[in-house]
Amino acid sequence: MATQGAAVVVNYASSKEAADRLVDEITSARGKAIAVQADVTKKAEVEGLFVNGTKFSSLLG
Repeated sequence: MATQGAAVVVNYASSKEAADRLVDEITSARGKAIAVQADVTKKAEVEGLFVNGTKFSSLLG
């Protein structure tokens, strides 16, 4: 998706290092990505995930 121009939000629950590696891989291929921590079993954290994704998207234009 990133190679097709999509901005990607990489969600992780506990493995920030793995998420950061994936973000690095995407951005190295000229994609756009951020890593966001959220436990998807918790409604407030899922809402935060979407807020962060929306902010990221709006920064890209």
